[in-house]
Amino acid sequence: MSETSGYVALRGDGISRVYGSRRARFTAVKPLDFEVNSDSAIGIVGESGSGKSTLSRMLVGLESVSSGAVTCNGANIAGFTRSLTGRIDFRRAVQFVAQDTSSSFDPRRTLADAVSTPLRVLRDSTGSEAEDRIAEVLRLLRLDPKHLKRYPGEVSGGQRQRFALARSLVVRPKILLCDEVVSALDVSVQGAVLNMLKDYCESNQVGLAFVSHGLPATAFVSRELVVMQHGEIVERGETEQVLNDPQHAYTARLLDAHRRNRRIAVSGAEVAR
Repeated sequence: MSETSGYVALRGDGISRVYGSRRARFTAVKPLDFEVNSDSAIGIVGESGSGKSTLSRMLVGLESVSSGAVTCNGANIAGFTRSLTGRIDFRRAVQFVAQDTSSSFDPRRTLADAVSTPLRVLRDSTGSEAEDRIAEVLRLLRLDPKHLKRYPGEVSGGQRQRFALARSLVVRPKILLCDEVVSALDVSVQGAVLNMLKDYCESNQVGLAFVSHGLPATAFVSRELVVMQHGEIVERGETEQVLNDPQHAYTARLLDAHRRNRRIAVSGAEVAR
């Protein structure tokens, strides 16, 4: 994989994920094609168990594929990430932020260590250069720099989630995959983080794949909407088009449920502004 052009394309061709043995098999994701690149703003929405999180984890190599292949700029990630250089190249270009921050931080290391390590390892950035970048990202995420001295268990779940975002953004990735990253945040903070994500990705030409069961947040940050059900993509298209004219019955039910609760505007713009 080469990052020299600044353009990164992450693609899954015919990828699926099956768990269990022949006697007890569960298909989390049926064979499908999916691409996110450094020009993307894709929202992936669906109920729990729809396969959206498994899809995102396959794309970054955290889940193995049962069929098909994931490539980054044309190179199969199963091959080049076996080497240290390949893993560094991939993680420099593609970052993943998970919902479960309780297990993604080392409880024995401070948040300063957690945020600065990716900069040192992936960007060879230390000293004042690293400090300036960390301070910049903390301001974006409305995080108190004093919290860097704390351990993950000494901050709230919402603060820890924003530090997980900070840990990924400091390395200036070209693609960012986010799995339910605002679900642990207070409503007042959700809006600020969603605005920051949208503006940051647009301003810095960072491709975004935003996974959530929450349709309003997903619609707000995306230009393209992907709807998943039972491990399949049942609808995809421009966000405004899907919201205004859903073609699949499941998409229509999702929209009806949110509109009955007055939780979504057709444009999605009321979510965070």
